[in-house]
Amino acid sequence: MSPVHRNARRPRTPLRTAGGALKDAVVALLVWLLWQLPIYAFLEMPPRLATMWLCAVAAFFVWCYAMPLGWGSPRGRATARVRPVPRAAWPWLAVLAPGMSAAALSVWMVVSALGLDDGSSLPERLLAYGDQPGGALVLVLLLAGLAPLLEEFAFRGWLQRPLERRYGPVPAIAITALVFAVAHMSLSGFPIYLVGGAALGYAAWATRSIWAGVALHVAWNAGVLLFDGFFPAVDVAGRGAAVAVPAALAFAACVAVFAWVAPRLRRAGRGRRRGVDGV
Repeated sequence: MSPVHRNARRPRTPLRTAGGALKDAVVALLVWLLWQLPIYAFLEMPPRLATMWLCAVAAFFVWCYAMPLGWGSPRGRATARVRPVPRAAWPWLAVLAPGMSAAALSVWMVVSALGLDDGSSLPERLLAYGDQPGGALVLVLLLAGLAPLLEEFAFRGWLQRPLERRYGPVPAIAITALVFAVAHMSLSGFPIYLVGGAALGYAAWATRSIWAGVALHVAWNAGVLLFDGFFPAVDVAGRGAAVAVPAALAFAACVAVFAWVAPRLRRAGRGRRRGVDGV
């Protein structure tokens, strides 16, 4: 056999492709889990120190994975889609931003009204921390700042992008959204994490920028936090169809808006980069 034939690349079989995808998923999730250790160390700190700590962790994370002089390699930054959002895509992201929060709140209302809420949206220790003086600011910084940053890099970057290369965008977005939903370990929150994860995955793919997903994720969490802050006494638990039906209609409206914006976002996000970086 000639050297050319001996060194020829073996064709990818379904088993090899699945094995490579599993490896990519495990690596992405392990790195994501390792970053939880320094982040949640803030629980042992007073709120003022915790605020500085989370800002420092966020800055270090960005330096590692998004800065040219950081630890991340050019290939790693390309995998994570560390590139600016095209200017033409920002108006469409602005349209989608409030819909992310509205969709999440609508699903929560449906689940709560039907008595299906398992109360696992936030661990008790985090809620207790937020009750301290200054603790609420720390939770806002975590939930509307650092958590969206880390989760988007982990799921829409390190996990979804390799899956796109193996299976194409639709299966990759669906698989990543499923893993994203499971990782939050909330049975009642599973539907919105699944749908929201798919929307975030589409935004990152359509714009070829991780920052599109980060921006929408920040808007999602910030909107939910603002609602909770302005309407702390809202309780829809057990109210049945009187609340569940209007909330379901509101969620359907959010989905319709996303369906209308999605192709426009893709055209705006890819107009100047057509043919670059694969599908």
